[in-house]
Amino acid sequence: MSTIREPDVAAPSAQPANAPVLTLENLTVRYAGPSDTEITAVDGVSLKIWPGETVGLVGESGCGKSTLARAVLRLQPAAEGRVVFEGQDLGGIDAADLRRLRRRLQVVFQDPRASLDPKMRLGDLITESLKLHGLADRRERRAVAVELLGEVGLDPALAARRPAQLSGGQQQRIALARALASKPRLVVLDEPVSALDVSVQAQVINLLQSLQENHGIAYLFIAHNLAVVRHLSHRVAVMYLGKLVEVAPAHNLFANPVHPYTKALIASVLPPQEAARQRLETARRLAPGEVPSLTDIPSGCRYSTRCPFADQRCRTEEPRLAPIEGGHSEGHLVACHHWRRVADSLGEVRAR
Repeated sequence: MSTIREPDVAAPSAQPANAPVLTLENLTVRYAGPSDTEITAVDGVSLKIWPGETVGLVGESGCGKSTLARAVLRLQPAAEGRVVFEGQDLGGIDAADLRRLRRRLQVVFQDPRASLDPKMRLGDLITESLKLHGLADRRERRAVAVELLGEVGLDPALAARRPAQLSGGQQQRIALARALASKPRLVVLDEPVSALDVSVQAQVINLLQSLQENHGIAYLFIAHNLAVVRHLSHRVAVMYLGKLVEVAPAHNLFANPVHPYTKALIASVLPPQEAARQRLETARRLAPGEVPSLTDIPSGCRYSTRCPFADQRCRTEEPRLAPIEGGHSEGHLVACHHWRRVADSLGEVRAR
């Protein structure tokens, strides 16, 4: 990529070369609910993302995925815990330093039409962050825009057009080019392909992988589509009612899920050779009923009201996210009192 000037901001010089780019420590996010109640949307989440790694974050709608993403970007304040990016606690820096630091922490939203100013030309949209941070003059920004358009597979001549003149897939490529302009270390991808056609999804996913290989970017990838998550992610974190219930390398999580909720999610997308009725019956057996409301969270294990393995201990004692023991891969964490029994009883529920 064309050379751009470095901003006048404290660099993470104390960071070891092998340090995580993002560390969440007991992150908790609350917001006001109805009738003066307080809703805990994210509850005690701890997670690390390493340079060049993609961590997929999955779970049903309303589980807290997007709220966690907003807290990482400090668009939503944390009630407790810390968000540490490149060794810096984002809760402990002022607005000016946060603005300068954000050039290395970018985001791509689900709907590019909502994040691209319709009045601006594409070249200016892509390099807007360079202008805001004083990282490049007009000639340099033009060169960067041309280079990035080519890198995301678009004709550089599109720089003079406006967003409405592009398709949805092309607009999402513009959003990716804009995120890349300031050379970020981490990009938060909040459902970046869910609004696209299947063929366009594949193009954008392949582009994300290529960009990661070329630039060593880390991704926090939020999605509902488990097939996409499996293809793109190095590790996967499963979220339920604001808490992480299972975290594991992607290949291991899909081959050997040990939390009943994870198994239910995977059962819902078993391969085509599995009969549709069998898939639905398996998913219903593992995750019956509806997700409880955040205003009335069950005591003990939050999944106990839907879990066929729940007992009195589950209903009174909240399980801790901890490494599993035995013949599973390193780095596999689960929050379940009875994960061994679950794994033994439901070993047939796995992705092929």
